[in-house]
Amino acid sequence: CHELHSAHLAGTDVDPDVLAAATGVVAATGTAGDFDVFVERSTSAPTPQEQMRYVAALGRFPSADAVQRACEMCLDGTVRSQNAMVLIARALANRDQGPLAWRFVAEHWDELNSRLPSSTIPRMLSGIRALSEPAVRLDGRGELARCDLSRHEVDRNGRRGIAVAICMSGNYLAGAVWPPVMQHFIDSAGWRATYFGLAIFCVLTMA
Repeated sequence: CHELHSAHLAGTDVDPDVLAAATGVVAATGTAGDFDVFVERSTSAPTPQEQMRYVAALGRFPSADAVQRACEMCLDGTVRSQNAMVLIARALANRDQGPLAWRFVAEHWDELNSRLPSSTIPRMLSGIRALSEPAVRLDGRGELARCDLSRHEVDRNGRRGIAVAICMSGNYLAGAVWPPVMQHFIDSAGWRATYFGLAIFCVLTMA
């Protein structure tokens, strides 16, 4: 994986799926030098997708110094606010340094809330599911009590997912219904009359 990643940095074409896996492995076993490379690539990679891959990977490094630095980058402006949630979520799920990331979140809760969009906070906290050490207090008597979640809409029972699925199904339903309906009216009334009628229908339904 390190060889594949080095080859990519040298300009060799690597399959995107293979490169994504290799980048994760390099991060999970990376050194301080690798971390510096990832920081540089998080802003200089040729595509936004690759930049985002490196941003997320910063939270996977095994050393405490690297994860602490990665978390601090979410507050000092190095990492854009819309991307910080992904980095911190990955840091919270870090097998070695998840507790460190959690302490950072608890200690900087107000700063994170002022810098990150409110809608991203629940996703940022998604990584706490990986925290299993007894020393990490996630109940109401521990550090979680200092983090006011009441102002963030968290989907606790899965209903939001159902609502989103219902809304998205409308696109597919329209794609199945409209083509035969339109074809029928085009054949019977002509395309001008059909599109004029469609315009009227849209105006009435949106009014």
